[in-house]
Amino acid sequence: MQKEFDVTERVRARFRGEFFNVTNTPIFNGPNTSNPNSPIQRVAGVPTNLAGSYTGFGTIGNATANSPRQIQLSLKVLF
Repeated sequence: MQKEFDVTERVRARFRGEFFNVTNTPIFNGPNTSNPNSPIQRVAGVPTNLAGSYTGFGTIGNATANSPRQIQLSLKVLF
């Protein structure tokens, strides 16, 4: 969206707004489909990475696959 305003006879200002993912609709990642029979994943609750979170079969690592809502505003002076 943009709107242009006349400030004086020779000067104009242009206001612009860009909106990405306005509704903030999440797109969820699919579950982990790695082999559930691997030695580390046999014991439920055992961390499989250095951060200490369990990433076993069927768990979802990152909640969403898309970016959150983003708004970008700009003002341009034309003379």
